[in-house]
Amino acid sequence: MLVVRKRPSTVKNFGKRLATCRRQCGLSQRRLAEIVGTSGRMIAYYESESAYPPSHLLEPICRALKTSADELLGPDRRGVVKSRV
Repeated sequence: MLVVRKRPSTVKNFGKRLATCRRQCGLSQRRLAEIVGTSGRMIAYYESESAYPPSHLLEPICRALKTSADELLGPDRRGVVKSRV
């Protein structure tokens, strides 16, 4: 039997990495929002780490920023633990 437990989110500095990648691509928050289909305010929330993007937006964000999810999420991206019982 496979048990999936959620571990508290440990994604640190996501907002800082998002802002850095966005600036390196020469995109404004508003332009990135238009590309991924959200609002500029939400991008600002993600960058300030007041909120995190839903999983379905991660791929479009990475594609727009020409980066990988690994790069954007950083080394501490473990959120789900799978174990066999």
